[in-house]
Formats: sequence, C-alpha cells, structure tokens
Amino acid sequence: MKISLLNIILIINFIILINEPLLGIDPFNRLRYNQYLYIASFNEKYNDIDSPALYNVYPESDSTINIVFNSLAQIDDNIPNVKSGLILNGKFGNFTFLIEPILVNKVYGLSDLGANYSRNNFSGRFENSFIRYSNTNISIFLGRSALFWGQSLSNSIIHSGMYPAYDYIKLKYNFSQFSYDLFSGQLGSGKIGDGSRIKRNIGGHRIVYKINDKTRFSFGEQIIYTGVNRNVELIYLNPFVPFFFTGLEGDEESKEYDNDNSIIFADFRYIYNSKYSIYSEFIIDDMQVDNTNVDNAVGYKIGFDGKIDNKDKNLYWIFEWTKISPWTYIHHGQFTSWENRGHPIGYTYGPDSECAQIIINGSYRKINLSSNIGYLIKGENNLETKWDNHSTDLNSNQNRILFGQISIYLKKEWGVLELGLSLNNNKNELTMSNSNFKNNGMAFIKINLEKVYSYD
Repeated sequence: MKISLLNIILIINFIILINEPLLGIDPFNRLRYNQYLYIASFNEKYNDIDSPALYNVYPESDSTINIVFNSLAQIDDNIPNVKSGLILNGKFGNFTFLIEPILVNKVYGLSDLGANYSRNNFSGRFENSFIRYSNTNISIFLGRSALFWGQSLSNSIIHSGMYPAYDYIKLKYNFSQFSYDLFSGQLGSGKIGDGSRIKRNIGGHRIVYKINDKTRFSFGEQIIYTGVNRNVELIYLNPFVPFFFTGLEGDEESKEYDNDNSIIFADFRYIYNSKYSIYSEFIIDDMQVDNTNVDNAVGYKIGFDGKIDNKDKNLYWIFEWTKISPWTYIHHGQFTSWENRGHPIGYTYGPDSECAQIIINGSYRKINLSSNIGYLIKGENNLETKWDNHSTDLNSNQNRILFGQISIYLKKEWGVLELGLSLNNNKNELTMSNSNFKNNGMAFIKINLEKVYSYD
C-alpha cells in the first residue's frame, strides 16, 4: 500500500484595515469561503462533517498525513492582531484525526479563542483536536471541536459551530432512512464568589429522517447541566428518555438553583430541485403550559438557498430571517445560559433579536464576489442578562443595525488578493458584554499567499 507520508501546505495571510474580530471556530475566516463551495442540501458530505468550517481541511485521501501552516497579521481599531496556527490531520482506513493549535496576541485571546490565559503577550488554545471512526452505519467522535447541528451553515439557532470548541464524545448510527446522534461533552467552567468551580456539562440527542430525496427532517433536544464538581448524568446519556422527564421525576439539580436547562428543537429542509431549497429551524427553550406571567422562550428561522453555476460563472446565495424571543438561551441556574467561553452556542446574535440576512458569493471567470448583508433589531437582553422573565418593558431600547461585508477577490496561482468594505461586524458585544472593539465600518485589503509542498 502506497502511503503519502507528508503534504505541507503553507498559507500566509496579511490583512490591514479591517475591524471585524473573528470568532473562535473561524480563526482564519475559513467558513466564509467553505459554505459557498457546497450548499448543505446539495452535498451529502456535509452530513458526515462535524463542522462545515472544516470542509477544506478535513482529511479525505486514505493513508495520508497533512500539515497546514497558517499565519495572519491584522489591525482592528489600531490594535495589531497576529495569529499563527497549525493543522495536522490524517486518514487511515476508517480512522481520521485532526489537531489544530492556534496562537493569538493577548488582547484577542477572548474574542478569537475564548481564552483568558496569556503568557508573554500571547494566548493559545487547541481549537480542534479529535479522532473519529466511521463506517457505513456507525460514526464515533472523540475529542474537541465545535459541534454543528441544524440547517443554516453559519447561523444555526440550534448548535451553530461558531463558538470556541469544547470536548465531547458523539455516537452516530445510520439505519435505513434514519440516523441517530447522541453526544455528551463539557463546556468551559465557571466560578462563584467563594472560588468554587462550577462544572458545566452538555448533552444532546436527535433523530434525522430523510423522508425522500427532497425532504429531510430532524427532531431532538439538548441540555446544559451544572454544579460544583457535578458528574455526567447517566439519564442524559439514555438514548430514548426525553430530558424533561428528569424534572417530572425530581432528578434535576435544584438545591438553591435550577441547574438543568434543556432546549427542544426541530429543523427541516425541502429540496425543490438540484439548485434551490428551503429550510427552517425551531427551538423551544421554555414554553408555558399554564397561565403565568412568564413569556415563552422560543426561536425560529426560515431560509432559502440556491446556486447557479456553469463553466465561466457561478452564484451561490443564502437568504435567512431569524427571530429569537427576549429570554431564549438565558437561564437562572449557575452558568446554565447557552454560551461557551464568552460566545453563543446557538444563534450568533443571541436572545432578544430579529434579523434578515442575505449572503451571496459568485464568480465570473477569475473575478469573485463575496457579500454578507443583514439588518438586525437587537433588544436589551444578551447572554449575560440576569434572568427575570417577568419584565413588562422589554422593547423600550431596541438597536437597529445594518451590518455586513462586501468584497471582490482575485484568485491567482500564488493565492488570493481581496479588496472590500466591512460595516458593523462586531458580533461579540451584542451577545456578551465583553467586547473591546468599536462598531466602525472600514475598508480592507487582504493578501493570501499560498504555496503547496507534497512529499510521497
């Protein structure tokens, strides 16, 4: 058997005059390009990848090891931003692995990696580090990555994949027209006033039903449960028992706090033809059955995507409308809101938001266009808001924000040259209260130099 021992890909990025802090799962802006290559409904490979952002760096060729070196220099609001990373991946039969450590300068540790620790003005973290076994029927994942569940590639309200990664184990089983997923993981911990560590566990399960070649539907639930040194709950590993039965049976952690926060979700996609599809996502964080003064905590999204491609030109587009009610994702337990290391696990703009967004990527011969434009109505609540779901004046201070980025880029044999404009792209300060960056629009220039070395 012939084994390719080493493939080295060297990518050097230099960016000046751009004000958008990149999120942890997307340290080198991978997702913005990958999501247009294969829209999920038109490429079954997305069903086997735990994050679409890893599409281009996920190993495909058998019996190979790949090493990718990345570096990026950037200025945000006159604050230099230097990043360096390495991706090591490989595939041997049914086993694949991927390891990705990343270094950034200290001021960007939290906004880019969710990392507070620094040494010599640098912060670092292993953003991806996992091994996976898969065959026709079973897939077992063990390690660290950002889990993606839903239909929206970059803005899922269920599990977006756009947050600092966490460690988990996941089992996927395929049978007939169904597939079943079960996972259990551990989020970043919290600390209370006396210094005690609050352990934050997460789990979920879902069933996906491919009704026919045009329609697919999934339904499931996920939960965050916390406490001082709290262990993994076996009931949340049971593949068949709904999570809400723990509350009915009195098995939740409820001393002083309600430390179990579950969400029910569903999504579907209908493929109109090989070029167009419609999809939707729906979540229930809290639904009132009895007459109370508490508002329902829900969220929903509807989207359309499609593509037009031929020899000389192509166009990929996504349109979405999303609405998240004011108290969705927020909970009154100990660190039980839906965030990890200062970033939302669900929708990018968090609770109390309504957004219309259109994403277009196209090309004509060697010239490419990339655009992401949205209009956001953002209320007062964010993921750090103290839960008080009895408030009657939630919409008194709504911000209306036009945001986006548009650019043209030219692909050459040496890499990519990109020119563009960005406007109000700072997402972090809208969902958490920890941003150090301003919401200014700015022009940018990006030079992406690429050199590939292969050794057999």
